[in-house]
Amino acid sequence: MCTVKPGRNQFERSQFEIADSYWPYRRAEPRTHPSEQRDYVASVRGFFLALGCVESSFGAADEAFARDMQAQAIPLAVLEQAMLMAGCRKYSSWIEGRATGPIRSLAYFKDVVAEILENPLPPGYDGYLRKKVEQLAGVWNELATAGTVGSSISGGNGCQQQDRLCPK
Repeated sequence: MCTVKPGRNQFERSQFEIADSYWPYRRAEPRTHPSEQRDYVASVRGFFLALGCVESSFGAADEAFARDMQAQAIPLAVLEQAMLMAGCRKYSSWIEGRATGPIRSLAYFKDVVAEILENPLPPGYDGYLRKKVEQLAGVWNELATAGTVGSSISGGNGCQQQDRLCPK
């Protein structure tokens, strides 16, 4: 019915394990290895901070969100595609003169991840998105540096964030 592993002394806890046949619940699945989780979070951090249209230092909430994405078995490729797609949308909105602030949280990408999971991108499309983000970032930086950005977005100048100019 159960297994008892007594502690070695009064300070060490005893462990009780109920046999599966008597336990009405499913056991938790084994968690990912800490080094795998660390690598996943580090990759997500790299994608996020390289995007350029972010104003964040990738804090504890972002790390927790990345761990949740890994726990949900969201592939890194999907997360990167979501960030690239959202980055294209963000830069396009700035270039078109819509007053929106920079991306401040990894949670911003949650809906885009769901969108990509529902409708996967064709093979190679992430390469196109990567080039498009670079192109749009260049256009945005030129506009912001030249002071031709509308005052409704940045007051004629941008905030310096990771060598790119972002509206506030």
